[in-house]
Amino acid sequence: MKTTITQQNFVDAFADANRSENFSREARAMLFDYLVESEQDSGVEIELDVIAICCEFEENGAKYIRSGYSLSEGDDIEEFLSTNTDLVGQTTEGNYVYATF
Repeated sequence: MKTTITQQNFVDAFADANRSENFSREARAMLFDYLVESEQDSGVEIELDVIAICCEFEENGAKYIRSGYSLSEGDDIEEFLSTNTDLVGQTTEGNYVYATF
């Protein structure tokens, strides 16, 4: 048996699992769109598992990413993430949402 999840259900599921601090609301919406597109591209349904999503994806600012991956100020973060992992996108606050690696 399956349940169709809306974007709002997806966003709310993080609060229900006490994981709303892992991603901003905007990032959760971006992740929903990314995962729905992944389902459509692969033809494989994805089970909503908030804990797994929190382990597989991160939302961080440029300063954190530069520090964590020893990037210089001249390095293009978007290019770095796109090359080394799956970049979901960038929030209006300037944070990057990407698959961990």
